Amino acid sequence: MKNFLIIVNPGKGLHKITERVCATIEGKGHTSQVLSQLDRSSLDGYSDIILIGGDGTLNYIINQLPTFELPIGIIPAGSGNDYVKALNIGSNLVQQIEIAIDGTAISVDLGSCNEKLFLNGFGLGFDGQIAKSFEENRTILRGHAAYYYHVVKTLAGFQPRPLKFSIDGKEFDDKVLLLTIGKGTTFGGGFKLTPHADLEDGQFAISIIRDLKPLKRFLNIHRLQQGSHDNLEEVQFLKGKHITIEPQPNLTAHIDGELIGSPPFGIRVLPGKLRIKVCPI
Repeated sequence: MKNFLIIVNPGKGLHKITERVCATIEGKGHTSQVLSQLDRSSLDGYSDIILIGGDGTLNYIINQLPTFELPIGIIPAGSGNDYVKALNIGSNLVQQIEIAIDGTAISVDLGSCNEKLFLNGFGLGFDGQIAKSFEENRTILRGHAAYYYHVVKTLAGFQPRPLKFSIDGKEFDDKVLLLTIGKGTTFGGGFKLTPHADLEDGQFAISIIRDLKPLKRFLNIHRLQQGSHDNLEEVQFLKGKHITIEPQPNLTAHIDGELIGSPPFGIRVLPGKLRIKVCPI
């Protein structure tokens, strides 16, 4: 018999989803307990964890976990749910609950930025400015529509800025519109900024967009959605394990959609750190 710890975002009105998860667990002869906060002893006596929430909730909980030994099932319940787009956790709630309970655990990488953990990715420049716009200008829109609104709102006026950074010791000194460092492939509810990312390869997928002119930005939004923007001469896709970004007060960054301020940053990959349940092969 398994004993599940269910951690749910308390502010999202997820009671019905939580009740379905608990009922399914009970129907399988297991036990569960629901928490909205963790402490150092929260994992004592549990065999599995289920997280219910969006990317922000997942990021918060991962940074609170005292250990990463227990397998984690994810029930996506946010506005964008970008991280799970790189995972096979089912396409509807029934499948997602089943996989969260009985799925196969795989080892996936985490990222660390100035010692704060992230699952999906880091964004600096235009991407960070969009996260800041989200924070400062709330709309009735949600998910991809909200992100698209802030993309269009920010796109024409944002200016590339000089940035010094290194990737595995190789130094760069560029004017950068966007620097995205991903473990997942997708940001903003559907923009494939790092389509070459792999959660299990021990490396970051890095997307650099340099001085892309305003008109060309608008004409190529679809490439960001499709993940085909590496066809543009201003774009470079790379892989790396350790990235150092020098101070630049005029650029804003986010991890997993949450603002973290301006550089300097030290970013490193943590291979195989987390065990996530996915559909059995």
